[in-house]
Amino acid sequence: MNQGIQPLKAVWRKRLVRDLPHCDQQKSESILCWLLSHETETNSLSHDLASVNERLNYRYRILRQRYLYVDSHQAYGHLISRLGSVLVGIASVQRWMKQRFNSQHETLRLIQIVVQELLDNDVNLQKRIKPISRYTTDPSLHKALVFATVEEYCLQKVHNQPLLIHRLRQYLQSQLHPETHQAA
Repeated sequence: MNQGIQPLKAVWRKRLVRDLPHCDQQKSESILCWLLSHETETNSLSHDLASVNERLNYRYRILRQRYLYVDSHQAYGHLISRLGSVLVGIASVQRWMKQRFNSQHETLRLIQIVVQELLDNDVNLQKRIKPISRYTTDPSLHKALVFATVEEYCLQKVHNQPLLIHRLRQYLQSQLHPETHQAA
């Protein structure tokens, strides 16, 4: 195991014990493995520790604020609501959505479709989700980690915009011009 990970792991283990006193050790270790998984896979631990810690804080905040200790239906609602609020918060997307959709319900339904498309077809997202079953056998924690992973993935920046915006555009283009996307 990477030597740079040990001090970071110790700090986060203490933080999880402090922040989640009702969480047993097995769940804490599962969360810790999940938190560090993307960093260890990308070997970013050998780089700037401050930026690694910032990413871990971001990932942990997503999990803790919206998905940990929340039932699946609520967690799914939090995910769709969060993604919708991010999209609507971008002025150009807000104008674009108003031109294309009559209601907020249609917009949220579109987000649901795009998220499902990502889950079904996005290899990079699947690579991030697949190891979660190695970290925990607890179904509730598994779902929380998946929802947090999906949110983080959808909101990662690609050309200074959330990935979800790019996938939303791709989906709409495929619906408007299905013949060009069937050949691909």
